[in-house]
Amino acid sequence: MGIPLQVQQKKVALYIAWWLGAVFLCGVTACGYRVSLTGVDQNLPFDSIAIPMVKSTTTIPGFEAEMTKVIRNEFISHSRVPVVPYEKANAVLLCNVSLVETKPLSYDVEKSKVNGKTVSYNVTRLRRLKVRMHAKLVDRRTGSTIWEDKKMVEKASFEVGGDPLAIHYNQQKALAEIAQSLARKIYLKTAET
Repeated sequence: MGIPLQVQQKKVALYIAWWLGAVFLCGVTACGYRVSLTGVDQNLPFDSIAIPMVKSTTTIPGFEAEMTKVIRNEFISHSRVPVVPYEKANAVLLCNVSLVETKPLSYDVEKSKVNGKTVSYNVTRLRRLKVRMHAKLVDRRTGSTIWEDKKMVEKASFEVGGDPLAIHYNQQKALAEIAQSLARKIYLKTAET
């Protein structure tokens, strides 16, 4: 009398799972990934970072504060390196928004009668928002630049309608989308150093 078929299948499945786990572990360690047991990201050349308020010449209320918050949150949620005040940081992330530009992206043609004549005019329906940022990461102790990108650019589009509140809301959503994309780029650039 031999081993029942179900028991044999379970043993084979367990054996395969064990080998797949071993292959995965070997693959992860071979690609340079390291598990950090110290609570500090081993790939970053510093153990704390300051992220002061983003500078900008834009007239959009609250833009700098929102951009700064999104960048800080990106580091807080994806890194074990603490975000600390400038005086306590080993590295400082400096960001300056050099351009916030809005251009029409699509139009509708509207017609109306004026003094018995039909008049056609273009009405903007969609706008493209473009933000250019200069960002650099500096070693606070030495003043040397760890990385710098003078032309980080992100774009988003937003709908333009007749209601000014809806336009403002749509523009804020586009700015939030851009801020998140820029924050992700900054974090990834920092993690690659």
